[in-house]
Amino acid sequence: MAFFDIKAYDYDEARDGDRCWLSGALWAFPPWTPIMRQWLDITGFGIWKAYEYWSIPGTRGWDQRVHNGVFYISAMEIKDENIRKEREKKFLEHANAKGLLDDAIKYWDSFKPELDRISRPLLNFDLQRSNDAELSNHIYECANALRLMGVIHYQVMAGIGGLTFYFRDLLKKHLNMSMQDPEFSTLISGFETKLYEANKEIINLAERADKLGLKHVFLSQNSDTILSELAKTENGNKWISDFHNFMEIYGIRPRVQGVFLPTWVEMPSIPLGEVKKAISGPYAAPDQNREALIKKREETEKELLNKIPVNDREFFRKMMRGAQAWTVFNEDHPYYTEFPFFACLRLASIEAGTRLNQRGILENPEDAILLYPVEIQVALHGYESAVKDIVARRKEECERYIKAEHPPFLGNPERFEEMVSVDPILSIGIAKPIGKPEDLGAIVVGSAGAPGVAEGNARVILSVNQLEDILPGEILVTVSTSPQWVTVFGVIKGVVTDLGGPLAHALVVSREYGMPCVVGTLDATKKIKNGQRIKIDGNGYVVYALE
Repeated sequence: MAFFDIKAYDYDEARDGDRCWLSGALWAFPPWTPIMRQWLDITGFGIWKAYEYWSIPGTRGWDQRVHNGVFYISAMEIKDENIRKEREKKFLEHANAKGLLDDAIKYWDSFKPELDRISRPLLNFDLQRSNDAELSNHIYECANALRLMGVIHYQVMAGIGGLTFYFRDLLKKHLNMSMQDPEFSTLISGFETKLYEANKEIINLAERADKLGLKHVFLSQNSDTILSELAKTENGNKWISDFHNFMEIYGIRPRVQGVFLPTWVEMPSIPLGEVKKAISGPYAAPDQNREALIKKREETEKELLNKIPVNDREFFRKMMRGAQAWTVFNEDHPYYTEFPFFACLRLASIEAGTRLNQRGILENPEDAILLYPVEIQVALHGYESAVKDIVARRKEECERYIKAEHPPFLGNPERFEEMVSVDPILSIGIAKPIGKPEDLGAIVVGSAGAPGVAEGNARVILSVNQLEDILPGEILVTVSTSPQWVTVFGVIKGVVTDLGGPLAHALVVSREYGMPCVVGTLDATKKIKNGQRIKIDGNGYVVYALE
């Protein structure tokens, strides 16, 4: 079946079944849209270009397929050992020449001004005052900018991922450690990122409201009416001014990867709801354990470095810094890459949809996100006869994808270890469970975890639309988490995911918040029921049913 009218990526069991394919739900939930289908093109090209740029030793990039509206990936393995050794040599030479090896975080920081230079004019474009031709050209520029961002995004990701991959081997060689060991989790903790900065600002807004005597407004109003009620008083307007300043910086944040759901700018009730949660309490801050995490990390660094032979110590230290840079990049980059660039394209598409709605061409402005940019441009130019049929067909397609099963693997799962063993990004992001639940008396077992033990009611989340249902003290159970989800970490007691590995987003963030986490269970969302009382043990990567 064609994926939004294009069959290029269709999964075919006869052709593809001998390989192992990993679900892209690790990064984004369905449903995808035509614009996100174009991101599939950009991902394939960006990874291929980046892996060749750095000469990643074990693979040349990813093959991609689509099944039930979710993309699946498989590494394009390089089997010739001589080629691998030559590429490993080139990788180290290139990483050294480009400054990646000396300071991977600084290397990532060097791209932020360029990304801002590209996205800022697009975000500042006056959509309402543009004519159709100007809007059409703006949509084209947004789509082109998305591709430019993808190249930068994956170049940095592949380079830092390559260092992390190399560090994995050094841990095994010198210390007989793996990235699943607790010491590794300690090494990647206690770093500041843009994502944590945003969550701290939410807490600051809550404290500011309390100091201005506005707490009762947040507690008595729902998220949609808070602003109008605040606008009635002087102190309320002072707080609104602070909120607008916050939104200038963080308002491009979406609820989910891509363009399917509104940004905070479009729906301020989302961040207002988070402020309300912080006022209502309890609401944990992402930096509440920061000093302790930094101290423990620095102690662990010294301890491990002292075990490394003197002649190898500096190289080990540089690779360790590279692995630490991955956690910074992973939580930092969305504010410079996906958030602003997807926001540009979504907001432009919605403006076009508003105009097409006013002309009777679309039933709803949001329908525009079910069109490719070129289809929006054609409709704006007056050739709109087929647009209604296209939108209706794709709405049905999205509904099928939402209801469909999305297995974590396709093809031959027995080749999973072989696939991830050669790919730096995949090996970081996902791993299989360390054991069988029945052997441990558990309901599920994961592949990695953040330390700690907690008991609570499970909240099974299969859609971002359900995030508002989470209650304080619950344990989140979901397929995977992404940076857009971080605000819920302030109120939950733990996290369990189907997908994930030693550097999974859920694990890294959970450690910063000081809560237990178990990732990579494969089937927690199927085995754990909503409201079921469970016990999560992040030390042993296991989850127990208490009822």
